[in-house]
Amino acid sequence: MENVRRYRSMASMCRLQASLNPAEGWHWLARADRWESLVEAEIKAHYQECNSSRNARVENCPGDAGELVG
Repeated sequence: MENVRRYRSMASMCRLQASLNPAEGWHWLARADRWESLVEAEIKAHYQECNSSRNARVENCPGDAGELVG
C-alpha cells in the first residue's frame, strides 16, 4: 500500500502544477488522472489478493484475509 501513498502524492503534485501553469493545465490534469488510475488499480489488486484466499491469512492484509478495516 506504500505505492498508493506515492501515487496520490504524484497526482497531487500534478494538480498543483496545473494550478501554477494554466496554459498547460490540461496536460498536468491528465497526468494526475493517470496517477489516480494507478491508485485505483493498486487498491483493487490488493483487495483481490486479500479476498482470493479468504480462509488463509495473507501476509499483506490487515487482520484475517478478507476482513474489512474501517
